[in-house]
Amino acid sequence: MNSRQSVHQAASRADFPQPVCTFNHGKTPLYLATEIQIFEVNHPWYLTAGDRLAYSHWILRNVLNPDS
Repeated sequence: MNSRQSVHQAASRADFPQPVCTFNHGKTPLYLATEIQIFEVNHPWYLTAGDRLAYSHWILRNVLNPDS
């Protein structure tokens, strides 16, 4: 996760770690770095844009269109 957009998309998932604290009237969450690292290990397609692209291609080949 290397952009605000990718962090926001990941943070909106139900299985993303909950913030330990929030600032700025709830607009700025604070997460434990170790929990984020565990999430990234369990969800490797979030690490880089290239990883996400490769994962989307894998989904296309193996799930959506397995006969090609």
